[in-house]
Amino acid sequence: MKHGEAAMRMNWGTLIKEIGRGAHGARDLGEEDSCRMFAAMLDGAVPELELGGIMIALRIKGESVAELRGFQRAAVERMQHLAAPAGAPRPVVLPSYNGARRQPNLLPLRALLPELKKRPNLYDTERGPAK
Repeated sequence: MKHGEAAMRMNWGTLIKEIGRGAHGARDLGEEDSCRMFAAMLDGAVPELELGGIMIALRIKGESVAELRGFQRAAVERMQHLAAPAGAPRPVVLPSYNGARRQPNLLPLRALLPELKKRPNLYDTERGPAK
């Protein structure tokens, strides 16, 4: 599907009515509908008011596995894929994780410690540092 086509096939009012019925009354979207919806979101083709409604509905309802698969498919179709340079160190992505409001965000500390700059280091807020 070409970028922009997804929005042409979506009826935002009907979609919001389906996913916006609360945590227990909302219907999960299938993988294909989720892919089209998220593709339109990523392409900037969803009107702002409807986008707000979709985001709030998903926050309250939560996402199903099929919805996450559709979201992932739409995102992968739009990503620029990079190849790691041969023989060079591989890049490490250190996200700022959810839960930072309740626990310290250690990402800035990680950047300041010279001995940790030499090797990749993963950190999990639940279990602590992993080597």
